Amino acid sequence: MSKELEVVELFLQYKDLLTEHQQKLVEDYYVFDLSLGEISENFSISRQGVYDALKKAKNQLFEYEKKLKLKEKNDLLKQVHQNLVKKGLEKEAESLLKVIK
Repeated sequence: MSKELEVVELFLQYKDLLTEHQQKLVEDYYVFDLSLGEISENFSISRQGVYDALKKAKNQLFEYEKKLKLKEKNDLLKQVHQNLVKKGLEKEAESLLKVIK
């Protein structure tokens, strides 16, 4: 998995733990694929400021996952769901899907 995709997945899992400013920066850079220059213009801060803020936010996301492991657990539940479906246990799979969501 690419680092960018992993950051997006972690962002979706933990975005509420970031500040509103960090959320906007991460979303603009990783989700909307804006350049550092475009983001710096939008927020009236330097490119270096954007880079530093993104680096800090990214490190926080990885730290949250290291401690909480929510993405890891969610991925495992999805695998179990897929295995249940493959074995023809759709009812059990749907029950698990409700837990995941």
